[in-house]
Amino acid sequence: MAYILTNQEKSDVVAVSRILGYASRWEDIHNPYLILQALTLTSYVNEHRDTEDNEVLAFYGDRVIEWYVTRKLMDRFAGEGEDTPWLVSDFGEDGYSEIKSKLVCRENLARIASYYDLENYIRTGKGSAKAEKDSTNVLGELMEALVGAFAIDSSYGIQDSQNLNSPWPNLPTSIASLCGSSTQCNQNRLPDLMTMDYERIDKVIGGFLDIEHFLDKEALEGKA
Repeated sequence: MAYILTNQEKSDVVAVSRILGYASRWEDIHNPYLILQALTLTSYVNEHRDTEDNEVLAFYGDRVIEWYVTRKLMDRFAGEGEDTPWLVSDFGEDGYSEIKSKLVCRENLARIASYYDLENYIRTGKGSAKAEKDSTNVLGELMEALVGAFAIDSSYGIQDSQNLNSPWPNLPTSIASLCGSSTQCNQNRLPDLMTMDYERIDKVIGGFLDIEHFLDKEALEGKA
């Protein structure tokens, strides 16, 4: 039997999408199940076997965030030299790794999740709700999972526009309709993950990380 989204679940999906700047309307979301999954912890799945937890989405989202940060740092601190075709940089690999780790660490992502009150949307087991919603690891992973869900969701729209001869040309509509249908969601219909809408996802990540402000603050603290 297919999992049918409740009105509350639909509301939560739209709410977190709007909070993080991914989508402002239900119609802008291709696969709402992914975003609901991003909000779902293993403790909840242990009590509701018809759902999936957010761990793999967090793994994917972590890589998407790292790739965004890497590109932004390289754009700011590296480039072709004035008199040479070689790539030159303001500092070495260790410098980049240190800045990147500060931006993408679970502690920083957890602070962002708390700032947006995203703990209010987490789905946990009954006995662990308070502890998990206050957990730095859980909140940091939540941010990663949401980015992972948004990235995959954005892939549907890109792939559909690039490949009109797709076996499932009307996929976004058909998946959204599952929210009020008994049709089973087919996992094989997931899009090519390399086709994400980078402009849309960059806007989401850039909105909550605000790298330029972070770097300016780091520079000022370094001079103090």
